[in-house]
Amino acid sequence: MGDTILTLLQALQLAALLPCLFLIGLLVLLTRPLSHAIVPVAFFIVLGTSFLPGLLIDTGSASVAEMVLLWITSLLPAFTFLLIVQLWRGGVPHWSYWLILALPIIGGSSTVYATFAIDEVCMADTCLQAENFRVLYQLFASSAIFLLLMAHISHVPASGVKHRYASHRYWVIIALILFGVLLIANDFFILKESITAKQHDIIALVLRIAFIYLVTTSLFRLFDTKPAKPPRETEYDQDVIQALDTAMREQHIYREMGLSRDSLAAKLDVSDKRLSVIINQVFQKNFNEYVNQFRVEEAKKRLADEDTAITIIAFEVGFSSIASFNRVFKSLTGMSPSAYRSAQTPPL
Repeated sequence: MGDTILTLLQALQLAALLPCLFLIGLLVLLTRPLSHAIVPVAFFIVLGTSFLPGLLIDTGSASVAEMVLLWITSLLPAFTFLLIVQLWRGGVPHWSYWLILALPIIGGSSTVYATFAIDEVCMADTCLQAENFRVLYQLFASSAIFLLLMAHISHVPASGVKHRYASHRYWVIIALILFGVLLIANDFFILKESITAKQHDIIALVLRIAFIYLVTTSLFRLFDTKPAKPPRETEYDQDVIQALDTAMREQHIYREMGLSRDSLAAKLDVSDKRLSVIINQVFQKNFNEYVNQFRVEEAKKRLADEDTAITIIAFEVGFSSIASFNRVFKSLTGMSPSAYRSAQTPPL
């Protein structure tokens, strides 16, 4: 029975390793510029490496190789952080973000070495088995990186660049966060001795396999940089586009609070469905994004040129609440309305 379980685990590890290699190859081939592939490729190299220690143990390979692989695996939380930052901001992370790797490189290498060099690690009156000490450090490092990530997402606006697969981007971000949280919980439970070491390894394996198969399609679409087919425009479309542009830029129809796609379509004498297709294909935005860009542009001019209260400006450009105005303004400009006004005011 034991041999059967080990064989099954090996098969699962190989089943997860192969798509990792496949993803790495496709990311290198499809992503342009190639620099945008560095973080996702590194992430899947580390993730793929995490499947190898079990295979080496089962085949009786040297412990030095196992130690190196465990150290590489300890980089996974840091590269998860970098990948989420890249997806969130829409570009390769700034060099300062890469400093997060110092945590697993320095601390991870020490704890992995201790796992093989000594039996116990003692601090004050408490002693831990070296393997449990490594897991404890991994739990600490992963939690610290996760908290830093949450702080980053809450204070830094998402990329304003529109991607034709934006929903896939958010799905991958959510999956990465959930994946990290569940791995942290798995480490916590083994330290509490709620699960055995074998159960811990199986749970980690299942989580990694599930993650790979859940996000593969979304990753292909996000990093496939082949240009989308340009939309076909008929003369009728051009008439609607011109009428829409006039309504926005000259008639300032976006100032109408509660403006809906139905009401705008009626004003332009076009079907709601056709208007939606034109906005989505020609401008690569949904209706709210398209209208809000005009509202924010007018708000920016008024914030720079007038002393009118921010709340009044928000309502006069068409927003129905100050909260939605602040949220949309920050997502498009990277700063709050008050901060934007201060930045436009010359120092005395």
